[in-house]
Amino acid sequence: MTTQIFVISWTGQHLNASEITAALDDFREDVAVVFSDQDESFVFESRCRTIRRPNHLFWADKFLACLEACTADRMLILHGDCQCDDWAMLVRKCDEAFARLPGLGVWAPVIKGSFYEIENTRITRLGDTPYSLVTHYDAICFALSRAIVHRMRQADYSANLYGWGISGMMIASAYSRNMLVVVDESTTVRHPAGRGYPSEEAKRQREAFLEQLSIQEKIQRALLTTYGSLLRSQRERGYGGPS
Repeated sequence: MTTQIFVISWTGQHLNASEITAALDDFREDVAVVFSDQDESFVFESRCRTIRRPNHLFWADKFLACLEACTADRMLILHGDCQCDDWAMLVRKCDEAFARLPGLGVWAPVIKGSFYEIENTRITRLGDTPYSLVTHYDAICFALSRAIVHRMRQADYSANLYGWGISGMMIASAYSRNMLVVVDESTTVRHPAGRGYPSEEAKRQREAFLEQLSIQEKIQRALLTTYGSLLRSQRERGYGGPS
């Protein structure tokens, strides 16, 4: 089973993205950088493959580029503004999870700085493992099985510039196919707060994008959203939630 790794980079993040690819040098034949830049003459220097995308487009376009370029059994995406103590170990943890969990559709590490904290999204732990089934995760660093990659290729991203709702579609698609969505609590990535685009417009585009969900996927999304709200409410009242 093979994993194809895509590092997402843009203006201001190229140095950090380069450091990520350097840390993944042992995997470089399976690594590609998907980037954009305000300077049309900028060249991303790397020993691995590079894929340039238009600078006026955002996350959804870069994600689509990853989908189009992926030929492996699974796809791992890493955003260039993230920090991890050991990127190579993260890749190995990802591969290990897919090897250990038949039917794994979506894998992600713990994201520090994410709105979707694990305490607000954990449905249950999977036995004596570091894996927790979750209602949601942040599409910052994550991996998809071939089946979910195939599903995501069927979506239209043209009206979803900022890419909100992409993770929601992945999750609903996985659960509706009886596949697992897990966060690996043995692996942590740090992500800075803030964004460089309007949140309200991103939300509007998200809701329109998610109209593409199948009936089964819409049911899953509704159930997961409701349960996630319950978890947050219980946490605010001091109840620890499921373990």
